[in-house]
Amino acid sequence: EMPSFRSTVTQANSTRILGGSGLNLLDLRGLGTDRTLVLQNGRRHIAGSPNGSAPDVNAIPTELIERVDIVTGGSSAVYGSDAISGVVNLILKKRSSGGTILVTGGRRYNTEGDSYDYSINMGLPLFDKGYVDITVDKKFHGFTHNGGNDTRLFGPTGVEAPEGLIGVGAT
Repeated sequence: EMPSFRSTVTQANSTRILGGSGLNLLDLRGLGTDRTLVLQNGRRHIAGSPNGSAPDVNAIPTELIERVDIVTGGSSAVYGSDAISGVVNLILKKRSSGGTILVTGGRRYNTEGDSYDYSINMGLPLFDKGYVDITVDKKFHGFTHNGGNDTRLFGPTGVEAPEGLIGVGAT
């Protein structure tokens, strides 16, 4: 059975948290972001905002992640109250050579909402036993005008509809 993530704090709505602009926090089972323990290679990750203990997963470039391990049963007995809903362990790549380049982009049909993502990941050997893994990650998602005025409340020119005519003749 796959554990469920609940979308609570994302880049789109993170401004409701003081100092939380651009955060992306994980919430297993909908019990709150502070009840999901996020580890990086088995070690605790720093908090993403001064108001909580949940780390911002945007701080880890996607191309740097090799796999994600999720544990939900009995994790609070091992890790404490931070892991009541479970543990998410982000395992990073460990390689001393090679790399990847990923480029994606798109646009809505009406020339709005330009978006692009690109990332470059490269492992370089360092002396005899070490390595350095360098990752550059850039994401942009542009603005779109999907909503517009509600023609039941406003006419096509943007002027408020007179009282009693709401919903009449609107399309």
